[in-house]
Amino acid sequence: MRKFHLFSFFFSNPFTVVVLLDEFMYASWLPMGSKL
Repeated sequence: MRKFHLFSFFFSNPFTVVVLLDEFMYASWLPMGSKL
């Protein structure tokens, strides 16, 4: 039931999900980039 709630949130707020994913990807790539 909780997953269904998350899916409904994603579908009703696609822009918010895209921004969160973009922030997550940037945060995960930043340490790797600084090591190089």
